[in-house]
Amino acid sequence: MMTVKRRILLPIDLHRISRERLQNVVNIASLMQQGVLGLLLEDIQLQQAADLSFTTEIAVNSGQERNLLRAQLAQRSERINADTRTLLAELAKHRNVDLRFEKAS
Repeated sequence: MMTVKRRILLPIDLHRISRERLQNVVNIASLMQQGVLGLLLEDIQLQQAADLSFTTEIAVNSGQERNLLRAQLAQRSERINADTRTLLAELAKHRNVDLRFEKAS
Protein backbone atom coordinates (compact mmCIF):
# COMPACT_ATOMS: atom_id res chain seq x y z
CA MET A 1 0.00 0.00 0.00
CA MET A 2 1.35 3.41 -0.97
CA THR A 3 1.28 6.12 1.67
CA VAL A 4 0.62 9.69 0.64
CA LYS A 5 2.69 12.32 2.40
CA ARG A 6 0.50 15.20 3.43
CA ARG A 7 1.65 18.79 3.20
CA ILE A 8 0.79 22.06 4.83
CA LEU A 9 -0.45 24.45 2.14
CA LEU A 10 1.09 27.94 2.30
CA PRO A 11 -0.40 30.50 -0.14
CA ILE A 12 2.13 33.14 -1.25
CA ASP A 13 0.87 36.31 -2.93
CA LEU A 14 1.81 40.00 -3.25
CA HIS A 15 1.64 40.48 0.51
CA ARG A 16 4.89 39.74 2.25
CA ILE A 17 4.88 37.01 4.88
CA SER A 18 7.02 37.77 7.91
CA ARG A 19 9.95 35.57 8.85
CA GLU A 20 8.19 34.78 12.13
CA ARG A 21 5.09 33.46 10.34
CA LEU A 22 7.15 31.40 7.92
CA GLN A 23 9.10 30.01 10.88
CA ASN A 24 5.82 29.07 12.57
CA VAL A 25 4.65 27.17 9.49
CA VAL A 26 7.94 25.29 9.25
CA ASN A 27 7.92 24.50 12.98
CA ILE A 28 4.38 23.12 12.75
CA ALA A 29 5.31 21.06 9.69
CA SER A 30 8.33 19.67 11.51
CA LEU A 31 6.33 18.77 14.61
CA MET A 32 3.64 17.10 12.50
CA GLN A 33 6.27 15.43 10.29
CA GLN A 34 4.65 16.99 7.22
CA GLY A 35 6.03 18.82 4.22
CA VAL A 36 5.16 22.34 3.11
CA LEU A 37 3.69 23.22 -0.28
CA GLY A 38 4.21 26.88 -1.15
CA LEU A 39 1.45 27.92 -3.55
CA LEU A 40 2.64 30.91 -5.62
CA LEU A 41 -0.50 32.88 -6.42
CA GLU A 42 -0.96 35.25 -9.34
CA ASP A 43 -3.90 37.62 -9.26
CA ILE A 44 -5.02 37.60 -12.91
CA GLN A 45 -7.79 40.15 -12.30
CA LEU A 46 -5.34 42.59 -10.71
CA GLN A 47 -2.98 42.15 -13.66
CA GLN A 48 -5.83 42.82 -16.08
CA ALA A 49 -6.85 45.91 -14.12
CA ALA A 50 -3.25 47.15 -14.30
CA ASP A 51 -3.59 47.16 -18.09
CA LEU A 52 -6.32 49.83 -17.91
CA SER A 53 -5.02 53.32 -18.60
CA PHE A 54 -6.80 54.90 -15.63
CA THR A 55 -5.72 52.40 -12.96
CA THR A 56 -3.66 53.88 -10.14
CA GLU A 57 -2.43 52.79 -6.73
CA ILE A 58 -1.55 54.60 -3.54
CA ALA A 59 1.98 53.93 -2.29
CA VAL A 60 1.94 52.68 1.30
CA ASN A 61 5.08 54.51 2.42
CA SER A 62 4.53 57.89 0.79
CA GLY A 63 0.78 58.07 0.24
CA GLN A 64 1.50 59.18 -3.32
CA GLU A 65 -0.81 58.15 -6.14
CA ARG A 66 0.91 56.56 -9.14
CA ASN A 67 -0.01 54.58 -12.23
CA LEU A 68 -0.36 50.85 -11.67
CA LEU A 69 1.63 49.22 -14.45
CA ARG A 70 1.41 45.51 -15.21
CA ALA A 71 5.18 45.15 -15.72
CA GLN A 72 5.92 46.72 -12.34
CA LEU A 73 3.26 44.58 -10.71
CA ALA A 74 4.82 41.43 -12.23
CA GLN A 75 8.30 42.48 -11.08
CA ARG A 76 7.05 43.12 -7.55
CA SER A 77 5.32 39.75 -7.48
CA GLU A 78 8.43 37.94 -8.74
CA ARG A 79 10.63 39.72 -6.18
CA ILE A 80 8.32 38.87 -3.27
CA ASN A 81 7.99 35.26 -4.46
CA ALA A 82 11.77 34.90 -4.79
CA ASP A 83 12.43 36.44 -1.37
CA THR A 84 9.79 34.25 0.27
CA ARG A 85 11.06 31.12 -1.48
CA THR A 86 14.64 31.80 -0.40
CA LEU A 87 13.71 32.43 3.22
CA LEU A 88 11.33 29.48 3.37
CA ALA A 89 13.95 27.17 1.85
CA GLU A 90 16.46 28.26 4.48
CA LEU A 91 14.00 27.67 7.32
CA ALA A 92 12.84 24.31 5.93
CA LYS A 93 16.39 23.07 5.47
CA HIS A 94 17.24 23.98 9.07
CA ARG A 95 14.26 21.91 10.36
CA ASN A 96 14.64 19.16 7.72
CA VAL A 97 11.16 19.84 6.30
CA ASP A 98 10.37 18.79 2.73
CA LEU A 99 9.47 21.88 0.72
CA ARG A 100 7.82 22.15 -2.70
CA PHE A 101 6.40 25.02 -4.72
CA GLU A 102 3.64 25.22 -7.33
CA LYS A 103 2.30 28.13 -9.35
CA ALA A 104 -1.42 28.87 -9.35
CA SER A 105 -3.58 31.55 -10.95
